[in-house]
This record gives sequence, structure tokens and C-alpha cells, in this order.
Amino acid sequence: MDVIGGFTCILQDDVRAEMESDRSVSLRYLKPDDTDQVKELFSSIFPLSYPEYWFEQLCHSNTLWSLVAVSGGLIVGIIIAELRTLSQCCAEDRAILDKSFPETTPVCYILSLGVRKEWQRRGIASKLLHHLFSYIDNPLISSHGRIRCVFLHVLVSNEAAIRFYEHWRFRYIVYVTFDPRNCKANDADRFFFSCLNRLKNYYVIDGNLHDSFTYVNYLNGGYWDWSLKRSVGDLLGIICFPCSTALRFIRRLLAYIAGCDGEVSHCFFRTQRLTKQALEIIFQFQVVACFGEPMSTAPDIVRLASVFPRKSVSMIFAYGSGVIKQWQRSTENAMLDFVIAVDNPEDWHCENMKKNRRHYSFLRFFGARRIARFQTAIPAKLYCNTMVPVDERLIKYSVIKTSDCISDLQDWESMYVSGRMHKPVRFIVSPQTSELKQACSMNLESACYAALLLLPERFTEEELYEKIASLSYIGDPRMWLAEDRFKIRNIVKANVDAFSKLYSPVLKIATEHTGLVQQGSSFEQSLNAIHLHHLLELLPKHVLWKLERWMNRNLSSPRDMEEVIYALSRDLNSCELVEKAIRNIVFQASFCQTAKNAISAGFYKSVVYGFRKVMKMLLSYVRF
Repeated sequence: MDVIGGFTCILQDDVRAEMESDRSVSLRYLKPDDTDQVKELFSSIFPLSYPEYWFEQLCHSNTLWSLVAVSGGLIVGIIIAELRTLSQCCAEDRAILDKSFPETTPVCYILSLGVRKEWQRRGIASKLLHHLFSYIDNPLISSHGRIRCVFLHVLVSNEAAIRFYEHWRFRYIVYVTFDPRNCKANDADRFFFSCLNRLKNYYVIDGNLHDSFTYVNYLNGGYWDWSLKRSVGDLLGIICFPCSTALRFIRRLLAYIAGCDGEVSHCFFRTQRLTKQALEIIFQFQVVACFGEPMSTAPDIVRLASVFPRKSVSMIFAYGSGVIKQWQRSTENAMLDFVIAVDNPEDWHCENMKKNRRHYSFLRFFGARRIARFQTAIPAKLYCNTMVPVDERLIKYSVIKTSDCISDLQDWESMYVSGRMHKPVRFIVSPQTSELKQACSMNLESACYAALLLLPERFTEEELYEKIASLSYIGDPRMWLAEDRFKIRNIVKANVDAFSKLYSPVLKIATEHTGLVQQGSSFEQSLNAIHLHHLLELLPKHVLWKLERWMNRNLSSPRDMEEVIYALSRDLNSCELVEKAIRNIVFQASFCQTAKNAISAGFYKSVVYGFRKVMKMLLSYVRF
């Protein structure tokens, strides 16, 4: 056995290339003595320049799959591909698969595919590509399962290559990641190009930077047949681009204009700037029509929080995009989110209804006692008032009983408050009791240990924080329907220092007691049974109870918790079971709390709030 592109594969010598003939053309694998021919071939068909050592590595590599078309000893065509896991792809390329696929999902990346000009239009490129698909169709190629997709990058002006890949049913990938409210006036081409989502400055040709498109061919269920988010995206794609001919025409127009003189390009981009400004006006009109006038800038969070009664308050903190910055997103107009822990919910609601009666929906007519009962009787035991205008700023605040808050922080009963405190927050009123402070510390430790169980042997600091931040979103139905696809990445990328400050004491304890080894910004951990047993023991109670229930569901004599942990530490699927337990907790609490919020906010606010979430999702991720 050998390793090709990071996967255990059959040796190349055992995979015999079928000698397909187009008169005198045959296919074979690349050999070490082909270096000079490959160098000459690349210089004749590709506009890119490659260093000398690259050809040596290419012809002697055991990690690349290279097939050539030969006629009379002359190499007339070549295809080079590499098998990777999703985690080995760059950040942009990871988005080619749905976020439900694990990071170990195998994919195939085509580095190069080309045919000499005089040998083109003879089906040689198709034969090379066909042989690649036949090769990766072998179930023995990867130990991580079947290859889910084949993807590549193509120069935006290479219309012939684009037509070829579309003929082979490669899909052109588009993500809408543009918010006109954050666009500067001098960004002439930002709107149009970001909608097409080309990879900016991907290629360097003769010292000039050029953009590329991403094309993907999905295999073996890599593209889900149906989901609500994808269906909405596809519908939006049909509305925006009624047919592929129109999109192809736009690409040709861009390629033509790119080659025109400066005066023509200047005229085009000036027109494009006007188009962008017109669309921005339309978008702002929609925002005003749905949500009221745009909100003021630079809010004083402490001043806004002063509207809340302080009677029996044990903790107040602000969280979310309105407080904690997110990558490539402005916090200026985001709604501010607060969590208020109170010792006596009934007294607090009574005081708040006297002071801020209009914050409540029709439930205020039932009185503070019934509101408090409504809050504490149904998971996640919070009462939310949303889209409340305060000093020209919209806020949302959730009230929870202090004892329920402590229980959630320590035991992850619902992971609603505890999940939000896995990430950096801003305290308005810091925890007032030692028990609450200790519960906050335990919550951070539990998040770190749970993330370690779900991470591989080696990982980076940023990957650790992304896994921690994702815990409260696992199983949340809102992430499927109306949330930013890249929300977790955006939170971590903009707040690495804040995460580091928050978790450095926990990581110091982990390196001393769990065998975690830190080397700069990277970590390494042992995944042996002893290490896993220790991490499992440190999980919160509700996660362990879920695991105990599942491990005992088919047993006549149930095992106790210690026996369950011992069995899990030696189970190859223990990580999946831990993730399943967390997903179950988050789903149940989020579903119930979302239903409660629809009642506590009232019909109108619920519709508008839901619409805002859907708009955020569509603006962050739409695949045409």
C-alpha cells in the first residue's frame, strides 16, 4: 500500500491505465524522466510561470495523481490531481461542501489539466478527466469514505475551459457575502464581483494579478438533494440569473472589458458604481420599510442597560454581534443582546413592567406572576423581550433566574446561557456571588474539555476556539434556517486575542492535568483511553446523563456512570456520541425557547425578527 495525497490508496502500478486510443494517442502515468517534456508542455499551454523545482517534485511525487496523453513519445496532454481531506483545503475551498460534512471528508482537487493547442478538440482532455473520475470512483481510494467532490479553479477569462468544465457538469459556485451598507463609495467593482464571488488575485501572470472562478463536480452525495437553506438559495439564483446563458454572457463581457483600453474600462466601472449606488438605495429603502430608520452609531452599552431595574439582579452581560466584533461585519447597526440573571423573577418583572411596560407583548396583561411562571416552567427557562427600541437602538434582553443560570453553567442543562458565555462577553454587572463566579469558571473549563474530545490529535489555537464557539450552535435549528453560514468563523477570526485571554487559565490547567501539549499556536494531545477517560469525567452532568441513557438503552442490566465512561473511553465512536449528546441538549432547549420567544415577542416582532435573521443568512451565503 502507498499514500497518495494523504489517503491510503492502491499503488499506481496496480491501477492500470486503459490504453484508450485516438489514433496514436495513449494514456499513461507520469514518469521521473518526463521532467523536460512536462516543463516544455507547461510553458506552451499555461500562462503561469512555475519554479524549476516544482517540475522535479511533480515528476517524482508520490502524493500527486498525474496522467499524461502521449503520441509517438511526445506528451500532448496532462492532468494533475491531488486527494485531500476538507481540513487540508484553504478556507474558501472548504465552503464547497455543506457544513454538515466532517473535516475528514475526502475531496479531489485538480491542479492542472491541459492539452497542446494543435491537439485540442480531439477528446484528449475528456479522456484524461474521464480516467480521473474512474480512478477516484474506487472505494479503496480513501479510508475516510468515498470522494465527495472534484473541484478546481479556472481563470475568469478562460472561456474555453469554462465551457469544457460546464459540459462535464461542473457547477459554478457563488456565495453572496455582500452588505451594501458596509460598502465604501470608492469600491467601484466590489458589489458586482463579490456577487460572482471570484477568488481575487488568485493567479499571477506576467507580474499581474488575475481572478479565478471555482468549479465543483459533486459525487457520492456530496451535494445534498434538498435542504430549506439550499432551496431558498437556488430559488434566489433562478430569480437573479434566469438562465446559464445570461451568466455566461456576463463572464464574457467581463473578460472582454478586462482586455480593453483604460477609457472603456473606466466608463464601465463608472456605470457599475452608479448601479451599486442604486442598489444600495433600494436596499436601504427595504431596511427602513421593514425595521425603521437606520440606528445610531457607537452606542453606550452601559447607558442602554440602565433602563433595566437592578432589583435582585445578580449578573448582566451583553453578547452577540452588537457587542463583540465579527470579521468582515460592522457592529454599528446590530441589535444589542443582554442576559439578566435575577434572584426573584416575579419581583423583577413586576418592577420592569412598571418602568418599561411597552417592552412586553400581550403577556403583560397576565401579570408578573404568570410571566415568571411562563419563564421558569419551559426550557431554556428564560423570558425574552426582543426588538425593544431604546435611545434609537434596538435591544433584546433575556431574563433568567439565578439558580437556573447556575445550573445551566455548571451542568449544561440547556446550554443557552452557558453557550453564550463560551465566547467573549461584556459584563455590565459582574457575577455578584461566589457560587455564580465559580459556575462561570466551570463553564469555561467544560467547554474546553468538550472541545478537546471533538478535536483530532493535532490542531491549532484558532481551530480550538472555533470548536468551542460551535458547541452552542450544534443542533440549534436556527443555524439550519436563518443564520450566517460563516458565523462561527467570523466570531473567532475577529476575536482570537479575546478568546486567548478568556481560555489561557483553562489551557494552563489542561496542559498540566490532561496531557495537552502546546507548541506556540499549535496543540497536540494523546487520544489514548486514559486521556479520553479523564476528559469524559470532566464533562457536565447533563451531557454524561445523555451518554449514560444511550449506552444503557439496549441493556437488561444498566451500567452505572463509571462503567459507561470506561466503555466510552475505549469506544472508537465516543467523539460522535459526545457530539450527539450536546446536539440533543441544544436542540431541545433552542426549539422550546424559540417557541417561547415567538409568544413573548408577539406576532409582529417575531415575523420581523425572523425576517432579519433570514436576510442575514441570505446575504452571507447563497449558492446559485
